[in-house]
Amino acid sequence: MTEFNEMLNLLEAERERYVLEAASLERRLESVHNQINAIDNLISGYIKEKQHHQFYQLFSQSHTQAYLEEDRPNIDILSVDENIEDKPNLDIEVEEKTDEEKLNQAENHNKAKPQPKKADTSNVQKVKGGRQSESLPMLRQYQGYSIRNAILILMRAQPEKHFHINIIVRNLYGEDLTKKQYQTARVSVTKALSLGFKSGLWFKVLRPPGVYTLKYEKGVTAKTPKD
Repeated sequence: MTEFNEMLNLLEAERERYVLEAASLERRLESVHNQINAIDNLISGYIKEKQHHQFYQLFSQSHTQAYLEEDRPNIDILSVDENIEDKPNLDIEVEEKTDEEKLNQAENHNKAKPQPKKADTSNVQKVKGGRQSESLPMLRQYQGYSIRNAILILMRAQPEKHFHINIIVRNLYGEDLTKKQYQTARVSVTKALSLGFKSGLWFKVLRPPGVYTLKYEKGVTAKTPKD
C-alpha cells in the first residue's frame, strides 16, 4: 500500500510539472506572437520611410537638374518644371495606392478572422441572491454565476476550442492573481470541471490531461461516465 501511494504521489507530481511547463510554453508563445507583431510594425515603418526617401531623392535630382539648366531658353525651363511637377505627383499616387491596398488587405484579413460568438446564457442560472459562494471573485461578466456555469458560458462562446485548466482560470479570474489566489482558483476550477464532466456539461480531452471541450469528438475526448 505504501508503494502504491508513493507511485501515485510521484505520478501526480510529474503531471503537475507538465501542466506548469505547458502554461510556461503558452506564455512564451504569446510573447513570440507579440514580438512578431512588433517586428511587422517596424518593417511597415521602414518601407514607408524608404518610399518617402525615394520620393525626396527624385525631387532633389529633378530640382538640381533644373538649376543647372537655368540658362536655357524659358521654354526649356518651363518644360523641366512641368516634368518636375509630374514626377513627384506620380510617386505620390503610387504611394497612396500602396497604402490603400495595405488598408484593404488588413480589412479583408480582419473579416476573414473568425469572431467568437456571443455565448447563449438563456438557460444558465445565476446563484440565488446574486452572490458567489467563493471567497475569490471572478471577473465582472461572470459574477453572480457559479464557477461551473461560468465555465459553461466561457466554452459556449468558443464551442470548438479545447480549454486547458490554466486558460480557464485566467479567463474567469484574470491575469492579476497572486500565487495563493491562483492556487485557490485552480482548485475551485478543477473541482467544477470534474463535476461538470460527470454531469455531461462538457467532455474531457484524452491527451494532454487537464483539457476540456464542449463537444464530443470520437477518439479525442472521453465519454461521460455513466452513473
